[in-house]
Order: sequence, then C-alpha cells, then structure tokens
Amino acid sequence: PLKTLVKLCNMRSVNLYAEAMLKECGVKLYGVGNDSTGTKAVMDFWNKNGISNTLKMADGCGMSMYDSTTANNLIKALNIMKSINTFNSFYQSFPVAGISGTMTNTCKTGPACGKVCCKTGSVNGVLNYAGYVTNSEGKLLSFALMMNGYSCSFWEAKKQAELLMQTLAR
Repeated sequence: PLKTLVKLCNMRSVNLYAEAMLKECGVKLYGVGNDSTGTKAVMDFWNKNGISNTLKMADGCGMSMYDSTTANNLIKALNIMKSINTFNSFYQSFPVAGISGTMTNTCKTGPACGKVCCKTGSVNGVLNYAGYVTNSEGKLLSFALMMNGYSCSFWEAKKQAELLMQTLAR
C-alpha cells in the first residue's frame, strides 16, 4: 500500500521512491508519468490548498537546484496535513528523533528525543528539517528549519539545528 512506500521513502530519504511517487501522481491526474505532469499535479494540489506560488518543483526528491520553497510554505503544508483523514499514517512515516530512520543519531537525548518526528534533507551547503514536535504541554507543533549556504561545518550546523529542536520540545 501507498502508506508503506511513503514510510520507506521518508524514513530513509529514498529519493528513487519520491521520484516514482511523483510520476504516479502525473499518471493518476494526467495519464502521463513524468516530472512535468507529476510536479503539475503536486503544485495544483498545494495551490488549491493555499500554498503560495513561491513553491517551485522540478523533481520529486528535492535534489534539483530548481526546487525551492519557504519555511512558511512547509509549515502551512504540515498544518494542512494535520486536518486530513490519513494524517496518522503520514505522521508515522516520519523518522523519530533519537529512535528511527534519518533521525536516529539526532537528538539522542534531551526533551526532543522521541518527541520530534520530521523529514530531513541535506545536500552540499543545505540542511533542512520539517515535521512535528510534541512540546512539554503535549501540543503537536509544526516546524521547518532551513539552513542554506551556512558558513560553518555540516556538523556544527546540525548541532545548531538540534539545539533548536530541543528548545521546541521544551
């Protein structure tokens, strides 16, 4: 089922699965599965749901230099997802800080451990996290952390991101 593919894709950042799912969106809506029809299908969905035209997509995995969005768009999308009937499957597809997937070695201790569930993304000079954190009051918060062109090492940028996630979980 789709939820299994989404979970495999999100847990380990399997770009091939993301690309295949994008093309399948194109097939379902336009009868042709390629980057153009897939991105059109996804963009149409988000535009209908109030995500601004600052979202740019060229592929399904986010690795293209032509992909871009804002933290605000990501948070809006995460909040929209909270309201759909498949939210639990979507939420459970995300790696959990200190426990699973690409977040296994992130926030292994402290208040964020087990409380942050998010998708990670990185490429040279870019480090992003977007997902949900359950704070100390039990409230599920949406968040997006985007670091582009940072001047420190990857490990220092990751450390700073972890500090922010720990703060959100408090």
